[in-house]
Amino acid sequence: MIGEVEYCKKTSEKTAATTMDSKCTINPLYVSDSGEYWCGTAGGKRSNKINITVTAGSVILESPAAPVMEEEAVTLSCRNKMTPSEFMADFYKYGVHIRNNSTGSMTIHKVSKSDEGLYKCSILGVGESPESWLTVTASHLEIYLILRTLLTIMLMALLLLLVGLVHCGTTGGTVTTTNLYSPTCNYNCHDTGNSADNDNE
Repeated sequence: MIGEVEYCKKTSEKTAATTMDSKCTINPLYVSDSGEYWCGTAGGKRSNKINITVTAGSVILESPAAPVMEEEAVTLSCRNKMTPSEFMADFYKYGVHIRNNSTGSMTIHKVSKSDEGLYKCSILGVGESPESWLTVTASHLEIYLILRTLLTIMLMALLLLLVGLVHCGTTGGTVTTTNLYSPTCNYNCHDTGNSADNDNE
């Protein structure tokens, strides 16, 4: 949306952000500005939603604001605003401790949909960060496989229907499509009068 951004929004409400070219700027920034953001153009285009967390504390969890694709590597970094040195950090998902690391970072090498959720970190003697939401989306390969499967099913259903139509056309029946996967032929029987002649004989 470079050069097209018309406005920025926080959930369903317009923010106090100023827009210039493709950037939205919120200044000054407050804790109350935390939330889900997206931007749009005058032509109706909309961006993906991102989650932004603002904290007044000393501990920050740096995580991707935009959605990440499955199979990608994701690094979550616990930062102390007061000192840039490395330190032991504990990481949590939905409040449950999952890992600690002496470098202050944790990496998920092949992220999956099950890794999506709320994360936070803590530093002993300093405090803990606010929770940040990590969004994971399906990979291009997975989307391609789903679309290919759906297309195959539709083509098979169409092929069966066409076979049914051709078969009924050659045998003089009429096709019934109450069940798309097994079309049936109905035949109309006509009394030619032969039965009456036979009775008279």
